[in-house]
Amino acid sequence: MVPLALTRPDRTAAELALAGNGAHMKGPHYIDMLRRSGIDVAGSDEKANAEALVSGGAFLSGDLDDLAGQLKAYEAVGVDEIVLNVTGVCNLYGPQAAMNELKVLLAALA
Repeated sequence: MVPLALTRPDRTAAELALAGNGAHMKGPHYIDMLRRSGIDVAGSDEKANAEALVSGGAFLSGDLDDLAGQLKAYEAVGVDEIVLNVTGVCNLYGPQAAMNELKVLLAALA
């Protein structure tokens, strides 16, 4: 499961990460998992935690080429199946926007 979103002028990766992962970032098990991977999200500043997800690679963002490259890194270490999670897009912009995001991503990655 890889949370991600395309970069667009009207949104930031951190706001999408928070919209899709905010509840997870409060869970002790999720905080522990992220800390073990080098991402510190234990503070009370939700925006800073979301930015840490992005900078630490736990939330992917970028243009189509950026995302394709980031997803290829999973393939390079043996991952053969990835769920593209656009919950942040859905939570902020609705299910139609999320579906459109997936269609663009899947067409580019095919």
